[in-house]
Amino acid sequence: ISGTDVERFGYYANIDESRARGVELAGAAQFGGWFARGNVSWIDAEDRSDGATYGQQLPRLPRYLANGSFGYAAKDGYSVSIALRYSGKSRDRAGGVMLDDYLLTDLRAEVPVAEGLALYGRVENLFDTDYATANGYGTLGRSAYLGARARF
Repeated sequence: ISGTDVERFGYYANIDESRARGVELAGAAQFGGWFARGNVSWIDAEDRSDGATYGQQLPRLPRYLANGSFGYAAKDGYSVSIALRYSGKSRDRAGGVMLDDYLLTDLRAEVPVAEGLALYGRVENLFDTDYATANGYGTLGRSAYLGARARF
């Protein structure tokens, strides 16, 4: 609705101008079958539009993100790992509610059952962490997945 002070709801809106910069560090190490991988990001993404939100971090874009995985992968195809996903605080929308930071933990495993065939599974959000990526929207709690992978 043009020409009113009524806030609209339920549609995508963009900002006029922004500036983004950041640094990401990533690394990996392997010791026999044991492995560790990780990355950490610092993201400075600012609203540069004229108005009350000038200089604020862009909505739903945390300033800090990190991921790590640690595990064991045997030569015969068996593997097991744990993965950690961290997201820093972020605003739900320009000038809106601040969303809490969170840490999610996932477990993964794979078992070969025949030549070219493996079963795999994962449990995401192992500790059933309550978190939000957008205010008022639900996120998955603990979730389990099973599958088969064939290669030929």
